[in-house]
Amino acid sequence: MNQLIYTPVFKHITQLAGWALIGVYTYIAFFYIRSSPVWNPADELPHLDYIDRIAYEQRVPKDGEWISDRSFQFHLDLRVVNAPGFDSTKTNLYPIGISYEAHQPPLYYMIMALPYKWIMQTKYSPREKIFLFRLFSYALHLVGIFLIPFIFFEWNKINATQKINPAYPFLAMSLVMIATLNNRAGINNDQASLLFVNASIFFLIRFLRTQSVHHLTLAIAIACLSFWIKFPNGLFLILLVSIIPLILHRTRQKSPLIRVSYFFPLVLIPAYLAWMISIHGIENPWNQKYTQHMFSIFQPGLLSIPAFLKLQWMELFSLHYLMIFHQYHLSIGYLLFAGSLLILLIHFVFNRKIHRIWLLSWILVAILYAILIFLNRSVCCVAWFSIRLISGHMLFVVIAITGFLAPDNKLNRILTFILLCICFIPAVSYLATW
Repeated sequence: MNQLIYTPVFKHITQLAGWALIGVYTYIAFFYIRSSPVWNPADELPHLDYIDRIAYEQRVPKDGEWISDRSFQFHLDLRVVNAPGFDSTKTNLYPIGISYEAHQPPLYYMIMALPYKWIMQTKYSPREKIFLFRLFSYALHLVGIFLIPFIFFEWNKINATQKINPAYPFLAMSLVMIATLNNRAGINNDQASLLFVNASIFFLIRFLRTQSVHHLTLAIAIACLSFWIKFPNGLFLILLVSIIPLILHRTRQKSPLIRVSYFFPLVLIPAYLAWMISIHGIENPWNQKYTQHMFSIFQPGLLSIPAFLKLQWMELFSLHYLMIFHQYHLSIGYLLFAGSLLILLIHFVFNRKIHRIWLLSWILVAILYAILIFLNRSVCCVAWFSIRLISGHMLFVVIAITGFLAPDNKLNRILTFILLCICFIPAVSYLATW
């Protein structure tokens, strides 16, 4: 009887707390993108120039060309404090006078081209225009975050006997929002990655539940679109959509369409390279004019594997960033990571049942880090490759390291509620600062 009373009461409390926390961070994000300095990060101007080229010239910029006269004039109108020696020419505006984001896929910039033309034609001040650009861009990220509960709800329909803690989607959502807040202030294609990745995952899970070819088609179509938003996120998502159904879906498929569709997104890799070559030249995918200069600084193998993992985990588990437990953030991160994997193994040994979304998250995290370690050792040092570049999959990283909170039982409800309360500490600190 107590259990029956406790569960709905706890559900309403934790959902209210979760939505309140989301509201707090949305409020904070609104003021952050308004008050963040112009061209912070500096990549904002090259990203904006990419949008400008599509909006006014109906083309993507070539890698290494100067930014357009319109973008440069907008920079001058903003009255940004430039480096000493700036002589009011594009050639002296280094490095942001160069369109070094031209190698990015074009879909995000096409989406932003319409609001860009409208905003540029308004009578708002240049600073207000920057805020509106950021607002439109950040809205894509927020919609991606708000898809998280629906992913969990779909999994609950599949796992009728293994219900997910009702507070868990809100905990995961709030942690993703906190971890990506500062990295999401700028105008950049990272903003749209979470939306497309989570939408594809939603329809992938629905396909596993309904066996509908239409749902798998939607999952694949959105995965293909994601590839043209952010190449690394799209590549990981294509692996997910192509491989995970084969691993998790035990029933034998009779439809040839479904069998072929598992591998169809893989053709996007040569298609993407062909597109880059047609725009930038045959040498570009391997020798980009600007990024090659960056790679000359960050040589392959510059970090050892332990140093690389420490850098990545400090970024991911930076509770100092959350303004709590700042002296022990890396140790807590190790504990969460190792503890979650240990409990996963214990579940498997004693119960032979593992919540599939937890297993899925661990598979994905293993794929991500295997690729990152390969890049670090063989392609270029990924010291600059922060977790934001794989933000479309941060949800699954969060699930992997806190997966032991997913099953719905009394102990996990209490632990999740405590973590939700703890998450309010950085929120209150941010609000106090503002």
